[in-house]
Formats: sequence, structure tokens, C-alpha cells
Amino acid sequence: MSCEPRLRRSNSPSATAGLATLAPRYSTVLALGYLLFLDMPLATSDASISRLSVCKNALELGNAGAIAPALGWLAGITAIWMSVAVWRIRRLE
Repeated sequence: MSCEPRLRRSNSPSATAGLATLAPRYSTVLALGYLLFLDMPLATSDASISRLSVCKNALELGNAGAIAPALGWLAGITAIWMSVAVWRIRRLE
């Protein structure tokens, strides 16, 4: 199972924002590394930990599978990454 590029781009801004606040100079490299080496392998696994993958939940939304759980997991993932970004910004100011 692979993630379509349009789905990856549309569902990863929160992860990218969180990573960009942790390492501003290397945010693009970290975001690509996160998607290729962490998110994609998680999406292809059959274990329940694959629910933490942005790509897996985006594919479930695209396939019109279980929409409500996928939206909940995406909202949770976004909240975690955005809280990392806000925490880091407040710490810098």
C-alpha cells in the first residue's frame, strides 16, 4: 500500500510545522524523512500502531472506509504536532 502524493501533501502540514519548530534549518529534510522513513512504513504495517500514520488515515478517508475514526485520528495527530509547535514557539519567546 502506498500513499498518493496529493494525500501526503494535504495531510502533513501539522507534522511539518512541528518539525520545523524543532529544527528550523532542516525542516524540509526532516519532513521528507518523517514521511518516507516513519509515516510510510507505519501505514503499510498491519498492526494497530498504523493508526498513528497520517498516510494510513488519509487513505482510509480517500477510500470512503471508516470515515469517523480516520477523522478522529487525523485530528489527534494534528493536535499533537501543533502543540509541539506552540510549545516550542512559546519557549523561544
